Amino acid sequence: MHWGRKRRFKNIEQGLRIFEGNLKSQMKISFDLDDTLIPSRLGDFSTERRAAFQRWMGVEPIRQGAPALFASLKKAGHTVGIYTTSFRTKARIRFHLMTYRMYPDFVINEQMNRRVLQQYRVHSSKYATAFGIDLHIDDSVGVLMEGERLGFRVLLVDKMDEAWEEKVWKIVVGE
Repeated sequence: MHWGRKRRFKNIEQGLRIFEGNLKSQMKISFDLDDTLIPSRLGDFSTERRAAFQRWMGVEPIRQGAPALFASLKKAGHTVGIYTTSFRTKARIRFHLMTYRMYPDFVINEQMNRRVLQQYRVHSSKYATAFGIDLHIDDSVGVLMEGERLGFRVLLVDKMDEAWEEKVWKIVVGE
């Protein structure tokens, strides 16, 4: 059975450059929930079709294209998760997303967010840098302003933007 060849480098520096280059291409990406992935009112934006069991279990609708975007970002090697100021439990958030076949690598809810913001003594609703997040996707202009003030990247996604997935990909690939 052939398991592949080990890659040999001419020197350690060459190997480290390749390793560092691979690290830079991998991003830690977070999504907000309310009004970004989950509409506050039906009709705010297009949502995925909910199965009968999802409706019966009270699972909230999710933005059209979110499951496919999550899966493709993860398949490309990115770490993808949720950063929300919602008081939903982490287990509830994971269950909700799991019903759409979305498996976040991390979930940051308001309880965890407050604890970390207090440790950093930051007066803000979000501080993605504290969690090592490279890109945060949100609908809030306020979070965008906090990102500019505190030095973390925010992609603002409008409710009416049907091409929101393309915007995310353009930022991720650096166009």
